[in-house]
Amino acid sequence: MTVVAIYDLHGNLPALNAVLAEIEPLGVDRIVIGGDVAFGPLVFPRSDEEILTSVTSEERLRRILSAVTQKTVICGHTHVQFDRRAGDTRVVNAGSVGMPYDEPGAYWALLGPTIELRRTLYDRDQASTMFLTSGHPLIETFLQNLEHPTSADEATAFFEKMAVRKDQDGNG
Repeated sequence: MTVVAIYDLHGNLPALNAVLAEIEPLGVDRIVIGGDVAFGPLVFPRSDEEILTSVTSEERLRRILSAVTQKTVICGHTHVQFDRRAGDTRVVNAGSVGMPYDEPGAYWALLGPTIELRRTLYDRDQASTMFLTSGHPLIETFLQNLEHPTSADEATAFFEKMAVRKDQDGNG
């Protein structure tokens, strides 16, 4: 079975359309949408529970995954792709289709006999034009991210600080 995992769409319809066009000829069996679909300028349900990054401590990651019995966990939320292990569990972040950090593009994962982290380029000028007509109250943030995305390292550091703060507050 071949599955595509897409996360963090954030209402970026041009990015989603580009990914779907790339997926179509692959003949995948399922497409799983993992969250943060609606918060964005072009609205199409969200779940922000745990924060996992490529540098999440082994101790914290093992605690988060303590009840997981599967060998592979696919996640999103932090918008940066990674593929790592915690004990016997493989943890893969599919990245973000609609609001990526690092190089421009729509990030996603192809899951089959192997796991491939993918990036699809799309017409960001078209997306920018559509964003501007959306009337979204945070349009400047979305446009800034579209034109000058935060680096993967900066985003990872930001999310790790947030995760540590949640743990210290007893919310994680």
